Amino acid sequence: QDENEKDLVPMVAAKIGVILAKCTEQGRTDDVQMMQMDRNIGGLVISWASAMKIRTTPMPFPYVQMLNVLLVVFVYTVPIIIVHWFLWATPLVTMGVAMCFFGINAIGVEIEEPFGEDANDFDLMGVENVIFNETRTMAALRDPEDKDLSLS
Repeated sequence: QDENEKDLVPMVAAKIGVILAKCTEQGRTDDVQMMQMDRNIGGLVISWASAMKIRTTPMPFPYVQMLNVLLVVFVYTVPIIIVHWFLWATPLVTMGVAMCFFGINAIGVEIEEPFGEDANDFDLMGVENVIFNETRTMAALRDPEDKDLSLS
């Protein structure tokens, strides 16, 4: 991630804060509305910081490596333990157990990085666009004379 991208959200939040302060000075919003909007912007910045923390914290390599080794050892030793109970069905039961455990591991790998461009990833750009459009619509309804906020 580029350093400029990392600072973009706090910079935009600061700019919005300046705009809100000007709107309050001009009498377009009152102090209560200003404080509510400022609190909401703060919440967005905190949410963004949490998402970045998730995005930038890698799984420790030794943990992942040990998890995979133990998974393989477990799947290869299960038949030795269960053969006494399942006899000829041991290969089928072992296959089911292996599919479950390797499937859980695959799910873990997929959710390790929840943000991105894959089909299963969380759509941050979509959320950003919704927030932008709704904020712009609210601002345009509040001040229909402002050409920068026009919806057309």
